[in-house]
Amino acid sequence: MRDRFLQVKKLVIEAVLWAESELRNRTGAEKKQAVMQKVLDTLGSMLPWYVRWATTFVSVDMISSIIDAAVRSLNFMSGWNFGGTELSEDDICKLAMVIDTPLPVVIGVCHGQPIQECINTLYDEHGVCPTPYPTADEIIMPPTYQQDTQLSRNLLRSEITCRCGCGFDAIQPEAVVLFQAIRDYIGRPIRITSGCRCPDHNTRVGGAARSYHMQGAALDMQVSGLSARQFGALIREAHRVCPIVVRHLRFCYLMATAVHIDTGRARNDVWGW
Repeated sequence: MRDRFLQVKKLVIEAVLWAESELRNRTGAEKKQAVMQKVLDTLGSMLPWYVRWATTFVSVDMISSIIDAAVRSLNFMSGWNFGGTELSEDDICKLAMVIDTPLPVVIGVCHGQPIQECINTLYDEHGVCPTPYPTADEIIMPPTYQQDTQLSRNLLRSEITCRCGCGFDAIQPEAVVLFQAIRDYIGRPIRITSGCRCPDHNTRVGGAARSYHMQGAALDMQVSGLSARQFGALIREAHRVCPIVVRHLRFCYLMATAVHIDTGRARNDVWGW
């Protein structure tokens, strides 16, 4: 399944490069809309089973997030001027594998070196699966990868990967930033009890039909020695005392032994208790 998400990321990167080259006189919003439409049209032209998969797993919000991540990474790699940048198929494949690399890492790698060198360095140090990039025709069963990567200072990719073994780990960057902000604020280790979920696993664990776990935008968490209510109170305190720290938080509620946070759409009230 990870290969399929990488395919979507590759399509997004190709569309972003196209828009930056061919739509230079358009606004950022117009370019993004054109990229979105191009990606949706391309997905729609693929094999029927692939379209069914994309319709089930890939939301417009997810594509929008990948577009933002691609533009962000390309901007930092090229000194905010990637118009006309030409990347090889290999470069695009590698970039698709590291597009979720935390921004501080991207900034640390890009010190005026050519964009291809930035991509190779990120890929060598943070690539999630250094294997040849598959085409839609080659994808049959999603392999489960064991290689781990550091998403932030205190979060590993393995901690947020779907528990069923399918390999789904397309966590939203905002969720990673939010986790690390909470972790830094409380200063104690946090255990992820549920991160990304594929639809099958979400059904098995009784998740909501449109759970943000399926979009990589939700985390269920515990802190040793704290009840869910005590942990939730700390998150609420962080939101009150320093809202910039948890600026991506859209909803938080208490479970029996864990706290749920997500970066999905804003509700009338952030707090579910």
